[in-house]
Amino acid sequence: MKPAVQGYMPRSLLSALVCVLLTFYTPGCSSTFRFMSEVTEDPPPTIFGGTEINVVLIYGATQVLGTPYDCGGAAIVALIYGIVDLPLSLAMDVLLLPITVPWTLLDTQHNET
Repeated sequence: MKPAVQGYMPRSLLSALVCVLLTFYTPGCSSTFRFMSEVTEDPPPTIFGGTEINVVLIYGATQVLGTPYDCGGAAIVALIYGIVDLPLSLAMDVLLLPITVPWTLLDTQHNET
């Protein structure tokens, strides 16, 4: 067994910590919300759907912030979440383009017939 070195974190502990953080953050990603039909009324998935959710969150939060409709500071939470998640959802939406573009085109063709 190796002696403990100050400031050194074992690789397995670091991997476990990263997995736990990703497990708690991934369900919050707005891009995954677009793939769940229970969350949206639109047919899932949509092109850049997660980015759209974040833009709506940011816009809505800025409109409600400081008004009587701001329920105990919920608008600031929505604003922070939208700003933090926007670049991550944008990256995920770009990666999901090979899935969302054909799906949207097929859904559009199906609705036209």
